[in-house]
Amino acid sequence: MSRYLKKGLDTFLVMSRYLKKGLGAYQKGLDANQKGLDAYQKGDYVKAVQLYQKAMDKGNVGAIRNLGVCYYYGRGVEQSEARAAELYQEAMDKGNVGAIRNLGVCYYYGRGVEQSEARAAELYQEAMDKGSVRAIRMLGVFYEHGRGVEQSEARAAELYQEAMDKGNVGAIRNLGVCYYYGRGVEQSEARAAELYHEAMDKGDVGAIRNLGLCYELGRGVEQSEARAAELYHEAMDKGSVDAMNNLGLCYEHGIGVKKSEARAAELYQEAMGKGGVGAIFSLARCYAYGRGVEKSEARAAE
Repeated sequence: MSRYLKKGLDTFLVMSRYLKKGLGAYQKGLDANQKGLDAYQKGDYVKAVQLYQKAMDKGNVGAIRNLGVCYYYGRGVEQSEARAAELYQEAMDKGNVGAIRNLGVCYYYGRGVEQSEARAAELYQEAMDKGSVRAIRMLGVFYEHGRGVEQSEARAAELYQEAMDKGNVGAIRNLGVCYYYGRGVEQSEARAAELYHEAMDKGDVGAIRNLGLCYELGRGVEQSEARAAELYHEAMDKGSVDAMNNLGLCYEHGIGVKKSEARAAELYQEAMGKGGVGAIFSLARCYAYGRGVEKSEARAAE
């Protein structure tokens, strides 16, 4: 074997060892991140954090973003929105598209960074350009309401349609709202109801409640208060606080169900406890007029 051939072979063997070592670390990072995701889903946040940190140390970029989520919500670590934003920025700089969107949320709400709807919109646009379907929908919300961008309901509807075509279920409901009110599209309550139904069939809870409103008011569908109450109940059972308030109204006024002011007051109280703003006013009305509760103008004023 010639001297040059032997030298080339030695170099190849050394490079192969480095490559094998690098691939090994990469695989360990993938494995640790996946185990972290599994632990997170099971609610074992402390273990998830440990595994994300291990994966991050092995160079896994997704784990950086996942660790940011833990800091954002204070799961498995002491909550720190500032640290979350730092991690999202780091993951974004290393090419993680989901982290761009997460950082956009931070800027939108001013969590861990100085609030800037304009910067949030830029980040959603960047995430959208890099393939994030969720970012398309969120950018649609920005255009619909003029947050960080010049308001354009037509552009919003286009973005909802695009996100819907790419499989985003929430965008189906958003587009339904556009058709319901005629925002950026020609108004069509029938088309709105169709879209709510489609989104509902695909698991969107907000769409169940919206379809309930259509049935209650007879917008885009044949009016059926009983069907409306059923849909409100279904949405409530799946976590919709707004639907809980709607169902309370049904019981208060006997819409699609047997009238029960006591049951209405219970639902308003429960919805209020879960953050429902509308339920506060509904419960205040109950106390003001003594509907389902002992009349108390003082409690109503509170």
